[in-house]
Amino acid sequence: MANLHSRQQRAIIALLKCRTVASACKQSNVPRRTMENWLRDSDFLKALREARQKMFNIALGRLCLAANRAASILIDGVKGKPITHMQRLCARDILVFAQGGITDDILARMDEFENRMKAFAEGIGE
Repeated sequence: MANLHSRQQRAIIALLKCRTVASACKQSNVPRRTMENWLRDSDFLKALREARQKMFNIALGRLCLAANRAASILIDGVKGKPITHMQRLCARDILVFAQGGITDDILARMDEFENRMKAFAEGIGE
């Protein structure tokens, strides 16, 4: 968001927090037409996507932190300790979503590695 001016940065924060564009306009004090113009601007959209991705990564990080507790709940159930159906479902979902976040990270790293190897191989072949 470094390239954006402060009004655009406020608008992005509002878009992330609000359910509708109209409420984001109101919260950020940006006219609707201006917001609509920005939402057609590639730099603004790129910054908005990056901000959304950062928020999502933070949420995945929180799930990864909760994974240990989720595993403990499931282990307690295996040991015969009473856990509720809701605890079991939530623990399972936390582990599934945390695993998905880790899998996405691994796939991104693999793509980066493959691109570097391809560039290296092309450099040798010249």
